[in-house]
Amino acid sequence: MLSIQAKYIKSRSKAGHSAWCVDSRCVLDGGSRKFYETKEEALRAIQSLNKEITPVAKNSDTWKWTFADLRKEYMERVEADYQSGKKSKTFRTDKERHTRCFLDLIIDGKNVADMRVADLTMGMVAIDLLDQLEKDRAKKTVTNIIGSVSHMMKFAILKGCRETNPCLDIETRGSLVSAEKNKAQQIRPEIIDAIMEQMSPEWKVAMRFACTTGLRQGEQRALTWSCLDLDNSQVNVTRAIKHRAGVGAPKTKTGTRTVPLTRDMVQSLRELFIKRGRPNDPDALVFCANGGNVRMPSKFLKALHRACDAAGVDRIRWHDLRHFYASKLLQAYPDDLWRVRTYMGHASIAITQSTYGHWIQNEGEDTAAVDKLSAIF
Repeated sequence: MLSIQAKYIKSRSKAGHSAWCVDSRCVLDGGSRKFYETKEEALRAIQSLNKEITPVAKNSDTWKWTFADLRKEYMERVEADYQSGKKSKTFRTDKERHTRCFLDLIIDGKNVADMRVADLTMGMVAIDLLDQLEKDRAKKTVTNIIGSVSHMMKFAILKGCRETNPCLDIETRGSLVSAEKNKAQQIRPEIIDAIMEQMSPEWKVAMRFACTTGLRQGEQRALTWSCLDLDNSQVNVTRAIKHRAGVGAPKTKTGTRTVPLTRDMVQSLRELFIKRGRPNDPDALVFCANGGNVRMPSKFLKALHRACDAAGVDRIRWHDLRHFYASKLLQAYPDDLWRVRTYMGHASIAITQSTYGHWIQNEGEDTAAVDKLSAIF
């Protein structure tokens, strides 16, 4: 029978203070971790919580469920929570993607989908499954997948498929290869020039904008004419288009920011504004598809790859143009990471350092201001 136990551990809520922990997350819907000063207090709490647990016989139908059975029921629950407004669309999308990834993993030559839920052990998760997940994924991605699976395991306990959650307190590492991939790769200005030469006039403006402002693709796609202050040579970043979630705030709180525009970029945008017929609608998109509609990310990538192929250079991503901007910021402000972080819209300087820190010692020869970026083009 399921039961809640107390453990004597150091409380995270009180630095250096040991306490009795009662953890009901595994066995109760809405369960939590609570800390008590004495063992007697913890035991009284356990007695009260155990009354809420419904015993499940190991010969029940749910005890025989495979992970394929569990995921089907779990996603129906997630969908119901989304439809009722309890959970967000992003929550639903993440749980669908992460649990599908989990079921595709292999243990002893067998898909997890075909395993009985009750048979999964913490050792299998910590060794067999993590080894596969961490092979080509960043630590954050692996942590998110394990978090989603842990949430599904909690549901499994409530449904009577098993008694414990094998995903609790699992430490993830992430791939060293993936970590290296996360370090931005520098692109030489002559490569940028060669690619841009192969682009149509409108796509050239879009690429130049990405290279000289560093906006994320979702921020650039959501950009309206009202976001541009051409008289003061700046762009106000206040919104972004997010995958399957429509228009919302930028990725981070610091993503809402003001970024300077080069003189050449201001001129190019003025010319584009005139070409578009001087739109009166302040919410009209700057880099839009035909009819003023939102341009899909695949269109940006196809235009970029087409130009790369025509220029005879290796293909790059649209996000690499943001990295290119960062490299020029570090040239202009080698000793001012705060400014770099602000213009890039990073959540913290630590992110700026982890992504671009390996460039800093090689930069600094050019101490010009951002406005000199126009000289690159």
